[in-house]
Amino acid sequence: MENQHLTYFKVENFKKFDSLEVKDIGQFNLIVGDNNVGKTCLLEALLSDSDDSSLLNSWINILKKRNLIKSENLNELLNSNYRSNEVIANKFTNLFKKNFLKFNKESISFYFKEDLSSRIKIGDKEDYWTTFFSKSFYKIIQNYVLSEKKVFNFPFIAFNSIFENDIFDLYNNLKSKKDKENLIKTIQVINNKIIDVELRQNFDDLENVFLLSFKDKDEFVPVNYLGDGFKRIFYIILKVLSLKGERIMIDEIETGIHHSRQKYFWINILKICNELNVQLFATTHSNECIQAFYEASKELNEQKDIRLISLQEGEKEKIYTTTYTFENIEAGLYSNIELRA
Repeated sequence: MENQHLTYFKVENFKKFDSLEVKDIGQFNLIVGDNNVGKTCLLEALLSDSDDSSLLNSWINILKKRNLIKSENLNELLNSNYRSNEVIANKFTNLFKKNFLKFNKESISFYFKEDLSSRIKIGDKEDYWTTFFSKSFYKIIQNYVLSEKKVFNFPFIAFNSIFENDIFDLYNNLKSKKDKENLIKTIQVINNKIIDVELRQNFDDLENVFLLSFKDKDEFVPVNYLGDGFKRIFYIILKVLSLKGERIMIDEIETGIHHSRQKYFWINILKICNELNVQLFATTHSNECIQAFYEASKELNEQKDIRLISLQEGEKEKIYTTTYTFENIEAGLYSNIELRA
C-alpha cells in the first residue's frame, strides 16, 4: 500500500461521533455495522481536507444529496452581502453546525497519524464558523453550485446515486484505452455481451446519451433503457477512474448487483483501484458482499491490503471500531461468525 494512503484515522465531534478511532486501515476497506451506527458518517468524515474550500464544497454536496440545502437557498446567499449580513451568515452557519457537529459549540478535529501529530481542526472559537464560510462559500457557490456543476473529483457516492451531473465529464476525462477497457470489463459483469460504449450528443430524441454496443445486436442501446443497478455500476467505475492516487467512499456498494455477480464486480474494482493507486472505503449490510470481497481479494492475492472495519455502539451511544485483516475475515467466514456486528 502506498505511503499516502491512510493507515490511521480519528475524528472528534463529527455527526454521530464524539470520538471515533480507526486503526490498521488497508487500501481496500469494507465497513460494516448495524443500522444507524455511523457507517455513512464515517465515509463523510473521510472527506476531510486541509483546504477549507475543498472541505466546505464536500459538505455542500452532502447537504444537497440529502435535500437539506437547495439552490434557492444558495441563491439567497449569493444575492446578499454575506460578509455583512448577520442574519444570512447565522442561517448558514447554524445549518452546517447542526448537520456536522455532534456538540454544537465545539470544534471538529480530524487526525491522520497514530501519534496525533497530523491534525485538521475546524473551529475553536464561536466566530470561527462564520469566518470559515465567509472566506470560502461565495466562491464555491459561484463556481459550482448555482450552475449545478459538481466538483469533478468529489469522491463520495451515496447509496442512492445512479447518474450524477458530472458523469459526462467523468467519461470525457478517460485518459487511455486501458481506462475504456476497464470500464467495459466491469459493466460486462452485468451483461457479458456488451462490447463497447460511446457518448453521443444526440440520438433519436435523447440528448447526451451513452450508447452500448452488444455483440448480438446491430442497433445501439441507450444506457437509459437499462436498470438502475447497471447505471450505478457504470457511474462507480467512471468515478474510480477519475481518482488516481486518491481515495473513494462508496455507500452500500452492493446496491443493484445480484449476489452471484458480486465476486466478479469486486475483482474488477480491486484491480482498477490497485492499478490507479486508489484507496477504497465502502459500506455494506450484506453477508454475500463480505464473502465476495474476501473471495475476490484471495483470487487476486491482495490479502495484505484488505480490511473489514466493524462499527459497534457501546454505552451512552459511544461508537467503537474493530479492524479485521484477511486472516480474521477468513476465520470468521469459515466459523460462521457474524461479521456485520
